Amino acid sequence: MGAPGSGKGTFGSMLAKDLKIPTVTLGDEIRKISSENSNPFYQPIFDAMHKGALINDGIVWAILTKKVNSSNISEGFLLDGYPRKIEQALIMELCNFKYDLVINLKQHEEVIIAKMLGRRVCTSCGANFNIADIKFEGYSLPPRKPLKRGICDSCGGKLESRKDDTKKTISKRLFEYKVHTLPLEDYFAKTGKLYEFTAYAGVSDYPKLLEGVKERLEIKV
Repeated sequence: MGAPGSGKGTFGSMLAKDLKIPTVTLGDEIRKISSENSNPFYQPIFDAMHKGALINDGIVWAILTKKVNSSNISEGFLLDGYPRKIEQALIMELCNFKYDLVINLKQHEEVIIAKMLGRRVCTSCGANFNIADIKFEGYSLPPRKPLKRGICDSCGGKLESRKDDTKKTISKRLFEYKVHTLPLEDYFAKTGKLYEFTAYAGVSDYPKLLEGVKERLEIKV
């Protein structure tokens, strides 16, 4: 968990690779359904999501369980983007949803805003880049630019900003995070399964994160 733009997707994919487990990214699943679903009754829900609002808890849980049930998770998996509020955590609890560790990525709000405005995503393969060069109060996050401007290094696809990466939407998402998601820190802290990490140097700090996660999960290197 973490605020929008805190690096959940980037660090999550790296952890999943090193821990040899799949990733279930709820945001990607919701965006996929949003782009593929032609049922007009869904449209107001997805329109609200693109403007920074949270989706109905029941629909989110249905999307999550559908993805989990269709994935190979016998050895466990990394869940990215859920829960986002206390009610969703209670749904997990009531449904006896088991988890070993909750990773909370902490980051200063000004850093998050700069990172989100700098994000670029390949429209073909989904590879992530970032053109922001951030130096702020102990943070030093160099850009991850493509070799050719606007072109994906991996597949040659076109790079674009995400639809929801606008100043207005980012501000709304951060407000929603403070109101709904921030209280989850106390909820998970009481379970004894919360691990908090701040990446002051971006992905360069990943080895420290991996070491901390393995220690908490009691995984021998």
